[in-house]
Amino acid sequence: MSRTIAVKDSAGNDDYVVVEDSLTPQFYLSTGDALSLDSAGHFQDMATGFSYYVASDEDKEWLLGL
Repeated sequence: MSRTIAVKDSAGNDDYVVVEDSLTPQFYLSTGDALSLDSAGHFQDMATGFSYYVASDEDKEWLLGL
């Protein structure tokens, strides 16, 4: 099962993250780049170091439950 989460990059541009919800959740930017979840509201691109911030409080709460 997967979930799509709206995010903004550090410049304020909209994007989204796909969460592959399994025993060990995996996170991918819309481009397919792998992300790490640094906190419930912050992802980081593992290759570039760019930051992405969760736009919805509901999504932040869901991520806290992972």
